[in-house]
Amino acid sequence: MNDKLLKKFVAIERKLSTEKGAFKLFALVQLEELPGLWDVVMSCENLPEKDMPTLRFVIDKIHAVLNKKEIVQISRIILLDVDQPFVKEMEQFLARANNPTELFNCEIDSMKIKQAYIIVSPVIKDDASVLISRHWSPNFSLAVVSRPN
Repeated sequence: MNDKLLKKFVAIERKLSTEKGAFKLFALVQLEELPGLWDVVMSCENLPEKDMPTLRFVIDKIHAVLNKKEIVQISRIILLDVDQPFVKEMEQFLARANNPTELFNCEIDSMKIKQAYIIVSPVIKDDASVLISRHWSPNFSLAVVSRPN
């Protein structure tokens, strides 16, 4: 994935989070069995999984930003409930790995990941009362601190 496309997804995440609320997870994931194709994985309280109008809303937002050449690089758009095992395992994996913005050759929830870009990754601090979401940036990571509901 090139930097230009990655920056477009950062903008998409910011637009969606402004409209729908903070993400628990927003990642671009390339699985080993689908080289060159990316899954867009999102988890947000206000984007329920298995809801076609919500999925259509997200697809429309993505199509409004990407061109056709970029769209064909997307394999799936996946909306996950914040309590899904993949979301929880990803959070645990990222916490153990010091919350990186990019992953290579790992397995999370039985999914073999070739590469992943973590645009939004929440990490619960030890006191469990502060949620820190790190937003990906090409030059640095920006920590946004907020109190969970």
